[in-house]
Amino acid sequence: MILKEQYFIIKETALPEIMIKVLQVQQLLKSGDVKTIRAATEQIGISRSVYYKYQDALEPFFENESAQTITISFGLKHAPGILSEVLNTIASFSINVLTINQTIPIRSVAHVMITMETTAASRNLNDLLAELHNITGMRQLKVVGRSR
Repeated sequence: MILKEQYFIIKETALPEIMIKVLQVQQLLKSGDVKTIRAATEQIGISRSVYYKYQDALEPFFENESAQTITISFGLKHAPGILSEVLNTIASFSINVLTINQTIPIRSVAHVMITMETTAASRNLNDLLAELHNITGMRQLKVVGRSR
């Protein structure tokens, strides 16, 4: 029986500290702040063997952001201008909206699903999520999926 490899999205707060440190080593290497795995692992305080064990198993959610789509589900207060503000915020990141699906408001909350193509994103997608989360009238925001 061949087991199919599975992938999961896990919040950073649920990861063991060692895995977060592996991600920190990856970031140091990617940024060029250090030149070798040895230097990076020493700076972060983990062994090279731990790094090698997990290096291919961990990837930040928004790593390799070019040529991908992302789908976000929103719960928006039923009020004029809120969806427009969401779309303007997305546009300010140079992100192309592919689809928008919206339900009729129930209990003054409209549920919206937006799929966007992020190849030309001008800023980090974590920043986008933070800005969207802070929109007045935002009741719920959840990343539903992404693809490359």
